[in-house]
Formats: sequence, C-alpha cells, structure tokens
Amino acid sequence: IIYENYSANTHMIGVYTIMLSVHDSLNNKSTLTIHIDIEDTTPPLIDGVQDYISYLSEPLNIEQIKAQTLVTDNYYKNLEKELYVCEDTYSQNKHKPGIYYVFLCVNDLSNNYSTPFKTTIEVKDDIKPIIEGLDYYTTSISSPISIQEIMYSLAASDSNIDISENIYKFLSTAGDFSKAVAVSENEKINIIKKHLIFIGL
Repeated sequence: IIYENYSANTHMIGVYTIMLSVHDSLNNKSTLTIHIDIEDTTPPLIDGVQDYISYLSEPLNIEQIKAQTLVTDNYYKNLEKELYVCEDTYSQNKHKPGIYYVFLCVNDLSNNYSTPFKTTIEVKDDIKPIIEGLDYYTTSISSPISIQEIMYSLAASDSNIDISENIYKFLSTAGDFSKAVAVSENEKINIIKKHLIFIGL
C-alpha cells in the first residue's frame, strides 16, 4: 500500500482511494488504484404521537403535530426540520367533526425516503349551540303569552349542525314562572339560557 485514505473514514460518506504497488525480482513495478464509494442507503425512521384530538374551539395545526414527532437516522442529524406532509385529509376538514389523518414523510440528504408516518386526528365539537331571543317578557293575566309563542320568537344556531328545529322547552314547577330553554345537538341537550315571564296586572 503506497497510499490510502479509506481506513480512517469507513463511517463517512464519500469516495476514498487505496493505491497498491507491486514489483518483481527484476524491479518491474505495477500500481493499482482502487476507489471505494461509501454511500448511505438506510432511510430515516419517524416516530411520534399517532392519535390526536382536535377541538373546534382551538383546532390543532400541522406544526404542533410535527413538534411531537421524532426523526432518527443512521447518519444525518436534526432531520425533524425536514419533515413534510405527504398526505392530509385533516387540514381541509379541521372545522368539521370527524376522524381524519395526516401522513408525515422525510428524506435524508442521501435521498433515502422514510416510510410515511400516519397520525389520526379526531375533530370534536366543543362549541355549544346558541339560542338568541329575549330574556324577559311581559304579559297580562287575562291573555297570558304561551310557551309556544316564546319558542317561535327564539332562534337556535350552531356552527356545524342544523338545529333550527331542535328547540326544546323545560317547564318549571307550578308557581315558579321561570322557564328554561334548551337546544338539542347530536341527541345531547344543552340548556343555554333562562327566559323569565313576568305576569303583569
């Protein structure tokens, strides 16, 4: 061996050289140059949280998911910043209850591509529906206002579900003139506000 820079760099990507020389008894000499190309062929690995819950009041964003994701590689470091979204059904539906997914991918500087990492995101509706209308009514004893009339004067709204027909009345005990009004959303009843009736003279 008349020259070589391979032995000290066996774990470093690059092209290295070994030069060999041989001569016979008559001092006839020949040389051979060998080039060794060390490549990285191992893809990076992605690991992290696989299941998330996102709420309509404060939707999860992709950067938050990336921040909870770890990338390991046999050669390169700090590949988390190279993460990118390779498939996404969540972003366009983050304001709609349901179950969606995001696939994260990464490739190292040797162009080894990771297996896509799947995260599942369940979007939940945590925003209460709203009832709009008067809080106070004045009526007469001789011609009292009916609960049905009050119901017709109210409007119910929700950001995701049509609940215009799902207004319910909850009657209090006799002698108590407060009436509670509620709306139904996904078969769950939410009492929103009380509507008081004052019986005038």
